[in-house]
Amino acid sequence: MKRILKLNFFIIIFLSISTTCILSISQPFWCFADVGKKEFESIEKVSQYILRRYPREEYAYIGLGRSPVPVMAYLQSEENTLIRNLPLTDFKYPDEELSLQQKKRLFQHFDQFLPLQTELRGRTKLLIIDLVIGGYTLISAHHYLTDYLQYYRPLDPRNEGLPPLSLAGFGIIMEGCFQRIKPKYKAALDLFPLKGNHDTLHDPEEQDHLIMMMAAKLYKDVAEYEGFDIELPRPPESYKPRPDYQAFVTEIRDAKSRYRAGLLNDAWTNQVFDVLAHPDASEEHQKFMTLLRQINTGQLPDAESTREAKAIILGLVRSLISPANAK
Repeated sequence: MKRILKLNFFIIIFLSISTTCILSISQPFWCFADVGKKEFESIEKVSQYILRRYPREEYAYIGLGRSPVPVMAYLQSEENTLIRNLPLTDFKYPDEELSLQQKKRLFQHFDQFLPLQTELRGRTKLLIIDLVIGGYTLISAHHYLTDYLQYYRPLDPRNEGLPPLSLAGFGIIMEGCFQRIKPKYKAALDLFPLKGNHDTLHDPEEQDHLIMMMAAKLYKDVAEYEGFDIELPRPPESYKPRPDYQAFVTEIRDAKSRYRAGLLNDAWTNQVFDVLAHPDASEEHQKFMTLLRQINTGQLPDAESTREAKAIILGLVRSLISPANAK
């Protein structure tokens, strides 16, 4: 089975001998991809750690935003797990208090996406899961969810008389980012390091495949929901589950069987990152890089020219990836 993955490509462009700039295309491109072997092994390693340390009979698993999509999809593919994806984009308020209006808006948002006590079926704990770079989103969510669970949630008649839920925070982190996490955050969170560093993001040999793809936000367009911005409230009914997410859960479930049978490989992911990170002298690759620079630096004269350039880039991506792995 194939998944359709919208890639918001992060292109490594060397602007000088000493400066590397990571640029992103504002619009995603459709590519067809299998889950790769190394990618799946990391997804399974992280997910199985969670299942062992935070038993499914005791915990409901809450994914924060769009970063932890592959792990949440794996957990959802398991039997007897309770999963919720909580939209929360760039929520970084670790050392400042929200206004009363913002708190009310945030807690109503939690109400919409977190399971009711009656849905927990005996579970008494929540585990929130995220990709960690600086730890700010995860620690901020932990802080406000703690307040929500202790003071706001019990006011709901549906939860009246039931004990508050306990909360734990789990972060997937690049090894190279570990030192930048404040000690007080390290003490509050369970951090799971995977091989990688932002300085070598473009090198598949120096990165865990999963952390590389998560850091480059290659999963965000198969997330279950659009993002949530506390400064830009939107009506609850505007959050519609995306079918792409359920398709990805199915792909992860299928990947388990194919991995056990020895049928997964890394051909597709290796090809993609070769195209993005290893410039060559071919005319196609030079055109690919030139158009990317023009789009990202605003050199094209109008929106129509930009759309045409992106259509050409999509064709180049498909031709630069070998047909056997791109279809």
